[in-house]
This record gives sequence, C-alpha cells and structure tokens, in this order.
Amino acid sequence: MATDPSRRPRQGEQKHRARSARKEKLCERVQNHTARWNGQHIEAANYPVFSASGELLEIVVTGIDVTERKRAEEALRESEAEARESEQRYREAQIALAHANRVATMGQLTASITHEVNQPITAAVTYALAARRWLSAEPPNFHEVDDALSLIVKEGIAQARSSGESAHSLRRRPHEKTP
Repeated sequence: MATDPSRRPRQGEQKHRARSARKEKLCERVQNHTARWNGQHIEAANYPVFSASGELLEIVVTGIDVTERKRAEEALRESEAEARESEQRYREAQIALAHANRVATMGQLTASITHEVNQPITAAVTYALAARRWLSAEPPNFHEVDDALSLIVKEGIAQARSSGESAHSLRRRPHEKTP
C-alpha cells in the first residue's frame, strides 16, 4: 500500500523529532534538588546544554543558598502549628464558657422557681398561724379567721394558676411567641 508522498514526514523532520525526544528524556533525568552543606541549605539546578545537532555538550550546575528561605518555611510551619493550637484552646474556652453560662442560667432559673414556690407557701403558713391565734383568742375573732382562710384560698388559687402558666411556657417551643 503506497502512501501519499506529501503525507510522509521528511527525513530532516524525523531527525529533529528524534533529537527533541532525546533532549526531553535527558531533561527529565536532570532534576533540581536541595542539599545541606555545612549547615546551609543549597538548592542545585542542572541545565543541559545541547549543540545545534542536538548532542549534549555539557550540564551547567548552579547552586543557590536557600537557608533563609528554609528557615522562613520552618518558622511559618511552627507559626501555623501554634495558630492551630491557639484556635483549639479558643474553641475549648468557648465551650467551657457556654457550659458555665448554661449552669448559671439553670441556677438562676432554680432560684426563681424556688422563690415562686416558697413565697405563697410561706404566706399560707403565716395566714394559718394568724387564724389559729385568732381562734384561740378570748373571745375568738371569727371575722379575722375568715379573712385569713380566704387569703389562703386566694393565694392557693393564684399559685395554681401561676404554676400552670409557668409549666406551659416551659413546654412552649423556642420559636413560638408568647401570646
């Protein structure tokens, strides 16, 4: 099977492609590297030099002292590690503060509920003691006893209503508005 002569690569092009492939293969083997020498970091770069025909003539090696860059990179890594540790301590402090805030809020709520429960009970006991005194007086003061017992009943009803409202508001979801 014959190929079209215009489609066949020319001999010069084939040689050029072969030289380019050799150059690329050689360049792949020539690498930059960093080494330590007398406590310094030296970065070596190798550059191949080719003739016009594509043959390797020499490899030029350059060295650059990158000690300061390496020190800066290490300082940056240390700084980033310290920043991560600080951020972790900050998060832990936020969590502890949030917990302390919840505990304080619960303490305040407990004190408030205790007061709301104790105050009417104390008032009822005071009214009952007064009623007993008025009953044991000579002559017994039934009008005052009736007033004291009426106050006990009134406080009991008010407390039952207040307790029911408090329980209802505690059961209400946070997104519901107070009526």
